[in-house]
Amino acid sequence: MSRVSQAEAWRRVRNVLEMSDLVLEVIDSRDPVETRNKRVEELLGKLGKPLIIVINKADLVPIDVLKEWKEYIGREYPTVFISAKNRLGTRKLIVSIKQHAPRLPVRVSVVGYPNVGKSTIINYLRVGTWLRQAQCLVGPSASRSSRLSSGSSS
Repeated sequence: MSRVSQAEAWRRVRNVLEMSDLVLEVIDSRDPVETRNKRVEELLGKLGKPLIIVINKADLVPIDVLKEWKEYIGREYPTVFISAKNRLGTRKLIVSIKQHAPRLPVRVSVVGYPNVGKSTIINYLRVGTWLRQAQCLVGPSASRSSRLSSGSSS
C-alpha cells in the first residue's frame, strides 16, 4: 500500500462523497463524540448530501444512554442506533435510508473511523435490492483494507 498525502486522501474522500446519494457516518456507541468526523460532516453540508449518523455497537451500552445520544445527535442529523454485529436495529436503519434517500435505488457511502463497524454494516446493506451501490471508506490503520470496497446489488 502506497502512502498518500493528506490532501490526496481528502480529495479521494470528496470524490466518493460527491458520487453518493446519501452518506452513513458510523460512530461507536461507547464514545460517540470522539468517533464523529466533523470535517466529513462539514464537507457533506457544503455538498448538500444527506447524512445519517449510525451509532453502532448498541449492544455494549445501556439503552437509556443510547436514547440520550440519539436525541442529542438527532438535533443535527437523522440518527439511528444499531448493533450491526447482532443485527439489532438494522430495520430502522433501512427505514431511515429509504426515508432520506433522494431516490431509489440509492448509492450509499459508509464512512467512519477504524473499528466502528463500517464493514459489517456495508455487508448487511449489500443484501438489499433497493441499494444501487454501497461504498465503504476505510482508513489505513486497524484493518489493512485501505481501499474502497464497493458492490452493486442490482
